[in-house]
Amino acid sequence: MIIDFHTHIFPDKIAAAVIDKLSKISRTVPFTDGTISGLLNSMQKSGIALSIILPVATNAEQVIKINDSAARINEKFAGGEIFSFGCIHPEFSDFRAELRRIKELGLKGVKIHP
Repeated sequence: MIIDFHTHIFPDKIAAAVIDKLSKISRTVPFTDGTISGLLNSMQKSGIALSIILPVATNAEQVIKINDSAARINEKFAGGEIFSFGCIHPEFSDFRAELRRIKELGLKGVKIHP
């Protein structure tokens, strides 16, 4: 079984812009279009059985929305081909409460992206 332990996806409506910006900043060619369907397609082509999504909160205001989205992804893909961790931002005001909520949401790990 092949597991890709470090993947990123973005909401469909912003994925193209985010991927374009990130590829220019990093001077790399992306492997997918940044969408969940792009990730699934890449997994199928590469023989990857499971991908772990590590969501990135670039500011504290994104944390709750991203964690809610991660939980929805995990519900949708309960069969096991995709699993999302949660996220926290160092400037999030009540990180302890959000970490408890992350646990309650069933998210098994946390991506910290300062």
